[in-house]
Amino acid sequence: MTSARDARRLSQAVQGVEAASARSLYASAPAHVVAELGVAHERVGGADCFLVRGSRHRYLNRVVGLGVRRAATDATIERIIALYRDHGAPRVTFEVTAQARPSDLGSRLQAHGCRATGGTGKLWRGDAPVTRTGGELPVRRVGPQRADEWLTVYGGVFRHFRNRGDWFKAPIGRPGWSHFAAFDGDAIAGIGTLFVAGGVTHLVEGATLTVYRRHGIQRRIIEARVRAGLRQGVRLFTSESAPPLPRTPLISYRNLRRVGFELAYIRAGYRLELI
Repeated sequence: MTSARDARRLSQAVQGVEAASARSLYASAPAHVVAELGVAHERVGGADCFLVRGSRHRYLNRVVGLGVRRAATDATIERIIALYRDHGAPRVTFEVTAQARPSDLGSRLQAHGCRATGGTGKLWRGDAPVTRTGGELPVRRVGPQRADEWLTVYGGVFRHFRNRGDWFKAPIGRPGWSHFAAFDGDAIAGIGTLFVAGGVTHLVEGATLTVYRRHGIQRRIIEARVRAGLRQGVRLFTSESAPPLPRTPLISYRNLRRVGFELAYIRAGYRLELI
């Protein structure tokens, strides 16, 4: 993936499957969650806008794919900002890839009041086989019957999602989603999720309880998800982590690299405070 055309295609594929996974997540929200939290999704100017009323978390109020499929305009940016403001979102984060158009999209967002925030490392790997590493804890796929236990681990690591449990466990067992867990006896020690759409996957929701860290569990779960994707005929795997920058924790990044992932690009973030 060295030419400008290949780089753009890779960017489109990486952003496309991420947006598809988020659309599926938002569509899975139970009716009472939609009513209580104001969960919504809209498409504006080729970008996916994910909204949750009142939330300040960048994962829940964000714009994915702006300028990827078509060049963004100032009018599009203004429409998106108005959408979030009218919805009652206190802030919105625009996630901008290196291949986004126009090339000065970041400057345009700043002209609309956004400020640059930390970036995200976007990674990819092809369909090369993955070598199984050693480890004491088995990794298995879990279904809806283990949803509450899965959520306990997820909420224990990502505490800001704990009070949204009915929503974030809703995709377990739905088409396109595969949820995995490492087991210590019958207890879940770590988790990870695989979303597949159109022969491309997105690895998300990797979390290991503190007491089990530094035992290779995260890597084992990454490997299990890649093997599961290969069995489904997946040709392109994607994921994300903190970017490889100075003074940045690189545990997830290193584990992904050990399983054959490469850095596609560092995606920039631009945040606008609305309230």
